[in-house]
Amino acid sequence: MIDPKQLRAALGMTLAQVGSELGVSHSTVSGWESRRRTPAADQALKWARALGVPDAKLGAFLAWWGESDG
Repeated sequence: MIDPKQLRAALGMTLAQVGSELGVSHSTVSGWESRRRTPAADQALKWARALGVPDAKLGAFLAWWGESDG
């Protein structure tokens, strides 16, 4: 599983930068990162591309929303 928030932070990107790339607000990205909301498949794919997730790791990126907090 790839944690989008950790990846974004490691890349030095802000919520606003990701939101701008995807055409959504920073609060929408925050909701996705905290799993309060789930992005649509097309948005999740655009987000993965914006973060540089390789094709071979897309499943691990998308699995983030299928995992439980415990």
